[in-house]
Amino acid sequence: MKKRILLILLTVIMLVTAIPAYSAESPCFTYDITEQVLAPADSHERALIIAGVYGLELESYAYGIAVLRAAQPKRVVSATRTKAFERVMNSVSEITGTQPVPQLSLNRVYTAMGMTASSELPLQWHHDKIDSYSAWGESTGGGVTIAIIDTGIAANHPDFSGRVLATSYNSHNDTVGITHVADDHGHGTSVAGVAAGRNTGTVSGVAPNADIMVIKANIPDTEEFTSLSLLRGINYAVENGADIINLSLGREYFDENGQSTYEELEHQVVKDAVAKGVTIVAAVGNKKLSNVAYPAAYPEVIAVSSVNRQGEFDSGFSNYGIGVDVAAPGNLIYTTRRTGGYGNSSGTSIATSSVSGTAALIKSLNPKATPEQIAQTIYSTADKNFDGINKSIYFGYGIVNAGKAVELTLANLPTYKVGHVLGKERIGVGDAMEILKHLGRMDSVIQRGNSAWYAALIVSTEKPGVSDAMEIFKKLARMDNVLDRI
Repeated sequence: MKKRILLILLTVIMLVTAIPAYSAESPCFTYDITEQVLAPADSHERALIIAGVYGLELESYAYGIAVLRAAQPKRVVSATRTKAFERVMNSVSEITGTQPVPQLSLNRVYTAMGMTASSELPLQWHHDKIDSYSAWGESTGGGVTIAIIDTGIAANHPDFSGRVLATSYNSHNDTVGITHVADDHGHGTSVAGVAAGRNTGTVSGVAPNADIMVIKANIPDTEEFTSLSLLRGINYAVENGADIINLSLGREYFDENGQSTYEELEHQVVKDAVAKGVTIVAAVGNKKLSNVAYPAAYPEVIAVSSVNRQGEFDSGFSNYGIGVDVAAPGNLIYTTRRTGGYGNSSGTSIATSSVSGTAALIKSLNPKATPEQIAQTIYSTADKNFDGINKSIYFGYGIVNAGKAVELTLANLPTYKVGHVLGKERIGVGDAMEILKHLGRMDSVIQRGNSAWYAALIVSTEKPGVSDAMEIFKKLARMDNVLDRI
């Protein structure tokens, strides 16, 4: 491996001597490397090659992201590169048989998009607003994994005890396990409660039966995140079975100099995740700005603004702009606290969590639904409180309506006949039990959202038998909901 890397570096050195000096008009940017920069890489070997090409040291590599650093302050090419530089990189790729060398990205800082308030107002008004109760008659998110990339979680809270996946990951220090994702700030616990808190009778998440994968990505004891921890967290979630990724965080669309903070590497990670079937939902920001924060600003992401109890845009904090896709309740929402209790939270972070929960309800009913289909279902069923336009800069396509989204999902499910499962045109009682055997779990046949509709409960029999199997089928509202899981 060392010989191969050396060959590539020698090739780069020879070719770089042919690059003319950069002029003031050259379409490239340079910056001094005094801190970390990031690059995509599919292996540790590849990361070493990239570091060598740029004359930097490889500090670490994990989950597709290489961290590079200069031993001494160093000026390197960044962002858009000159045509001469591109020719060199392409030549390296052709001579060595490797992939083109990627551009570098800054390790930017993000902020959690949430605020806290007192706990004196009525509880969980948002479920009425988005019609969670109708949705729960059909789906509560069972079988779906929501990855919450945030400050961690209070795993022993009654709403989460036994529900946090063992594969949860700390992307800040690259460790796996529930003990590594303890919430040291509180934001992540509040967000998780709105998205997927267990229905304890005190509060409920929008998808109370979804599995929770916690990705703790914050700088310890703060509500800030780096690009490195965010991107590794997204890649990890995708590789480990997440269906929905909740990003209640972001950075401003423009920096202090008025320059866009767009990052090609970040956008590519987002696009790759969505291409692999993962739906990403993100907050638009809490600065009252007329543009959507990144990563919500990427077109592949569902960007969420906030509304209050009256359904009005939360002009006191929520960002707005053409990038807003949908709105959701985000003002004084009663949710979980890392101390083990409950309290109200506000912010586009909280609004985002309700949309992630709604996406989980849809995915639970139709596991084959793509991110695009889930997004379009949410958009097309949103409650529009504006006239004359298709999309608002404040509400996007409207305020999310979980009840209508679930109803549309059920209506669009493909229809199956029982006989298709066994390859028969006509089936009998014995065939019905055979169909049940095809399903891995009895509750996956019966469960259509409620916590545990087991066969015994459906037919009021402690031990269902063959004849009960046919009765079970008759009691199900739609045969396709059963057979789509086979």
